[in-house]
Amino acid sequence: KIGGINMVMWKDSETVIDYLKFDYIIDAVTKIVLDEGLSPSSIGLYGDWGSGKSSLMKMIEQKLTQGGDKSILCVRFNGWLFEGYEDAKTALCGTILEKIKEKETLDSKIKEKVKQLLDKVDVQKILGKGIRYGLDYLLTGGVLGLTEISISQITKALKSKADTVSEDEITDVLRSFKTESNIRKDIKNFQKEFADILKETQIKHLVVFVDELDRCTPETILDVIEAIRLFLFAKGTSFVIGADQRLIEYAIRTKYKDVVGNNLDIGKEYMEKVIQYPVNIPALDENEVDIYISCLLLEKKLQKEEFSEILEYIRQLKPYDKLIYTSLSEEKSDLADKCRDSLYLSEQISSVLAKQINGNPRQCKRFLNTLFMRLDMAKTRGVDLKQDVMAKLMLIEYFYGTFYKLVIDGSNKEELAKFEKGKETTIFKDYSNDEWLKKWNEIDCKLSEEDLRDYYYFSSSRFAYNQSVVSNISPTARICLDKLLDKTEIHRTEAVEQLKDLSLAEHKNIAKVLYEKMKKEDKIDNDLFKSYLKVISRKDMMAEALSQLKSIPAQFYSKSQIAMLDSITIFISDEEKAELKKYFGDEFGKQQNIINSLKKK
Repeated sequence: KIGGINMVMWKDSETVIDYLKFDYIIDAVTKIVLDEGLSPSSIGLYGDWGSGKSSLMKMIEQKLTQGGDKSILCVRFNGWLFEGYEDAKTALCGTILEKIKEKETLDSKIKEKVKQLLDKVDVQKILGKGIRYGLDYLLTGGVLGLTEISISQITKALKSKADTVSEDEITDVLRSFKTESNIRKDIKNFQKEFADILKETQIKHLVVFVDELDRCTPETILDVIEAIRLFLFAKGTSFVIGADQRLIEYAIRTKYKDVVGNNLDIGKEYMEKVIQYPVNIPALDENEVDIYISCLLLEKKLQKEEFSEILEYIRQLKPYDKLIYTSLSEEKSDLADKCRDSLYLSEQISSVLAKQINGNPRQCKRFLNTLFMRLDMAKTRGVDLKQDVMAKLMLIEYFYGTFYKLVIDGSNKEELAKFEKGKETTIFKDYSNDEWLKKWNEIDCKLSEEDLRDYYYFSSSRFAYNQSVVSNISPTARICLDKLLDKTEIHRTEAVEQLKDLSLAEHKNIAKVLYEKMKKEDKIDNDLFKSYLKVISRKDMMAEALSQLKSIPAQFYSKSQIAMLDSITIFISDEEKAELKKYFGDEFGKQQNIINSLKKK
């Protein structure tokens, strides 16, 4: 509660409620895990940032453990939590062994074996601290080396030295313990002892869920993968790795950037060797976004039993069936009436939101959280704002910033009314051919009939959707942006390939960052301009891009940059070409005119 008003908000974290009808993914992963003929197994649960990987892993875990089968042990590991604090290899091994040790049915003999193996992991933690002294060579040659040594041996050897111990003295002590034969023996022994423990504890299926791996550094990512491959890949184990495949492959390429090969994609090759069963989480289509938003809204509005009834109804729908009021009322008339407003709002939002966010569930939650946060804050100030008006405004605020500024300007009300009726306007002419805005215009409420001042007040820059653009884009989009800002041709080429996988909203966010940098310079940087043109080169980017291009004075562009604009003419109308010709002068289209004349000859 804030100010006595109940806040309608959704936590940005995993859930065990399947709103998205991903039961077929859950079943597929569960079958692989339980199939002893496929053990040991590694499963890649691949999806974009915010696609629901963590939730799916939680649902898979719930399905595996719901029968109370003691022979199944599930372990969750978040590599990102350990980064910077603990070696990822030892953290993963230690987490798994600690979970095994917690089993209630273990006798003292097995517990002692687990403890001994944990001691060996702890030794590696101590040795890993040698990095502080520049003793990197201590960790080369293998993972979990020196596990034959006990902690007491190292403690005793270094005890007398205390804090005054020198690098050479530490080197002498640790070097005496380390040999290549010991390393090979340690790895082999660890594998055997780990496999024996699984047998003796009667764990038939050890399932390790590795989450947030794509948020880690390349070193941590590779450490975790190496620990899985070398030490923990025993009969009866399954690893479910939730990650954005592109980020993992990028991390691997970064780590092995000096590897030379004929057309070798080291990231892809490496992952194909590590992950046996890749499972891709699909982006939601418009109908699925509608159902997902409906579920979020109804979860807050209905009683628990009523919401369960709605979920059951949704599960019976075929893949392309829609969740609509008329169909629901035929089977559940009383319940349908309670759902009417939520279904209406969801339909309005999802019809235009889905394309921009590439069907991303997290972005749906963020949109709704911001919407209801603003409505609630207005209510505390005694201002009642209309839900549909705020939602319609937020869509352009987030995805069409320059258009939004024109809409909220009260002096443009008459022109806005014409635009809403599909008539020609002067102020909004750059947006008249935009297909997304045409669909947005179909949302029932008319903004020209509303006083938008209060809506603007509660959408000021201190709220979430006006924060830094960079803070709102996915990790993959950030990598792409960094490459474009690097200004080198090779990185620009790589970024163009990555752009193909990004949502329209992320294209716009990246373009906005580049545009903001361009307009701050007295002379527009040529490489920055090339990168900007690569990002905006698609038809659904043109309305916003044309507005951005014309907001920078024409004299700030060089002749060569104006000539480069020929590359976007295939995406715009003849009328828009004429507008650019008028703004930039004779240099615009000059190159294309020469090409056309040569073709005629």
